[in-house]
This record gives sequence, C-alpha cells and structure tokens, in this order.
Amino acid sequence: MGLSMTLMRNGYLTLMMPELTRERLERAALVVSIAPSREFSAKERFAIRQFIENGGIFILTAGYDKSRASRSLLAEYYI
Repeated sequence: MGLSMTLMRNGYLTLMMPELTRERLERAALVVSIAPSREFSAKERFAIRQFIENGGIFILTAGYDKSRASRSLLAEYYI
C-alpha cells in the first residue's frame, strides 16, 4: 500500500490488475508486480515483452522465498 500511495502522490493513478493482458498493458506506463503467486503464462510473458519494448516500465519484486513464480519471466531477460 505504501508504494501505491507514493505513486499517487506523484501523479500516478494506481489500479489493481487481476488479469494481465496486452490490452491492459497498452494503457499503462508503469506496471509493478509484487511477489506473483503463479507463473506467468507464455502469452503474458509475450505481452510483457511487447510492453517493455514499447517503452513501458515493468518492475517485478519478489523475495527468494516467493521467487518461483517469477523465474520463467526473469529467465527471458537474464544475460
């Protein structure tokens, strides 16, 4: 909630996104995913890649104990 309040104080409208779709990402400038509970599907990973390539900012946070669901997405960007 603290992150949401900070973003709102700086001019962002924060919304919860129960489903990550390309259409929803197209209308966003910034997406923050906090410790996702399930792995991102191939379709979601593709939508995220397009979002980033089109200038969007995607922030993913997860502690090691909550990182399993994020690994497939992060593996696509690991160099």
